[in-house]
Amino acid sequence: MKKKENQVIIIDSEILGGTPVFSGTRVPVRFFFEYIESGETLDEFLFNFPSVKKEQALQLLDTADSRYQSLQPLMVKVTKALLGKIPNQVIIISD
Repeated sequence: MKKKENQVIIIDSEILGGTPVFSGTRVPVRFFFEYIESGETLDEFLFNFPSVKKEQALQLLDTADSRYQSLQPLMVKVTKALLGKIPNQVIIISD
């Protein structure tokens, strides 16, 4: 895969076997989400992975949020459909 100018993530079979990484680095994107999920800050992640630029991390968060927002109406429809078909069960959805 050829790197594009503003590409945040690349997938290249020659870099970590095709694991999605931040462009220009060998840092898997998965590491970023693991840091955030565990309660670490963006600054802590950037300190530990200095090859990742702050702009890359922020752009990734923005993209992830946009995709989540666009999927939310579909998730509500699926949940409502499931609730109608699964009697006597409670489904809890949280952020």
